[in-house]
Amino acid sequence: MGQIKIKEISFQELYSIQDMICSLHNEIRLIEHRLPPAEDMIREHFHYLKTKCEKYRGKIKIIEMDNKIVGYVIYYLEEISEQPDEGMKPFCYIQEIYIEAKFRKNGLGTRLINEVKREANGLPLRLFVFWKNRKALRLYKRSGFKERIVELELQS
Repeated sequence: MGQIKIKEISFQELYSIQDMICSLHNEIRLIEHRLPPAEDMIREHFHYLKTKCEKYRGKIKIIEMDNKIVGYVIYYLEEISEQPDEGMKPFCYIQEIYIEAKFRKNGLGTRLINEVKREANGLPLRLFVFWKNRKALRLYKRSGFKERIVELELQS
């Protein structure tokens, strides 16, 4: 494995990883077929990310191997639950984490999660994952995440 660096990028630099963001969303579409193709929703998604980053101290970090971007994580350091029964306690929310397929199984996803843990400074970390995404579930469970909520849906 080559030299690995994790560094923060600005929201204006998000376009440098647009292809990776589309790849992540198109991989998820294989699991959740009702989602639109990434190319059809990327503008709205960028607007959503910008709004959330501004509201909750969001950060975007890339991971490089030998000066090539091979993955990223987008997270919010001070998200507040809108559920009244949870109180107004802040938590850190991982919005997206992605490693290019050919660089997986090298511990890079774990490195990004550990970087978020370090920055969260003791705040609980949360994320959402589709239950069919078994590889991601294994990564998160190995990193210490526990199942918290199960969301069910009935289509009529």
